[in-house]
Amino acid sequence: MKVKERSLLFDNIKTVLIILVVLGHALEEISLEHGYGIIRACIYSFHMPAFIFISGYFSGWGYSNESKKIIVNCGIPYFIFNTIYVIWTEKTFFVNVFLPKYIFWYFFSLLIWRLFINDLKKIKGLWLWALLFGLYIGVIREADRFMSISRIIAFFPYFIIGSMLDEERVRKIRRVPKRYAILLSVLMACTVILLHINALVPVKSYENIQCYNASGMSNLQGIIIRVFSYGIGFMATLCMINLLPDKKIWYTKYGSRTVVIYVASAFSVKAGYNIIRKVAGTYYLTQHMGIGLISAVIITAATILIFGNKFCSDIYTRINGFIGNIVMKN
Repeated sequence: MKVKERSLLFDNIKTVLIILVVLGHALEEISLEHGYGIIRACIYSFHMPAFIFISGYFSGWGYSNESKKIIVNCGIPYFIFNTIYVIWTEKTFFVNVFLPKYIFWYFFSLLIWRLFINDLKKIKGLWLWALLFGLYIGVIREADRFMSISRIIAFFPYFIIGSMLDEERVRKIRRVPKRYAILLSVLMACTVILLHINALVPVKSYENIQCYNASGMSNLQGIIIRVFSYGIGFMATLCMINLLPDKKIWYTKYGSRTVVIYVASAFSVKAGYNIIRKVAGTYYLTQHMGIGLISAVIITAATILIFGNKFCSDIYTRINGFIGNIVMKN
């Protein structure tokens, strides 16, 4: 079966996205309010939708989705690093493997999406059903962090629609004059900022981590906001496809190493701020936004540069493959 080749365009996009992922989590360690909240709202409104869209694109309809490879690339890293994270942060050896923690919900969700995509694609109008269920799941109070059910269903439309994208459609998107993408990006950013300042869209609503009521919204308000979120997520992704270069530049290499950076960031960000809090204290960072932003940028840059090198990437791949060969049958 045909397999999509490495794309310099999507590597460049993934580099930008992984920087935003790490930066967003670094800012989250400082504060969820004031200026920090505005920046987080802008980042969270599109960074994971775009990542999931791209994951769907490379999972592709009719493309190879070997179960063993999916389990090795998604299931094993989830089980190992989610377990280590729980033991490290909660100081317990009792780990509920059905309760994804922190950033590891993405591995669990990706495992489910990729395992079932080839069967689900047989459903007519799947993208529309995915959108409708994505809106509906926010009404269900029981849909929460357990098995990441809320996120699996709410983010699924990005994965499905991303899988429908092909190279010809990518070329058409890139042929649109860039001034339109720039204008649309500015309008979306201004809209997200204004809605956040006026407390009309909680940041949690972009995370799709819980039901509408748990995020302080009525069901009707939640549905309307999620429709808005879908629009922002899809449009921002298309703008990135249009605007970012499709040639190799100095940061392209990090786009092929996002998995290692993503995993490492869960630990580097927490460890970095544990040190900073002992030296400066959380209050100082909260009250001095300039210092807080500088610390977040430093931790982000350190994470990307240290764990985004070829050595770390190769080690991760080899260890993961070694464990996969032990766990999985040939």
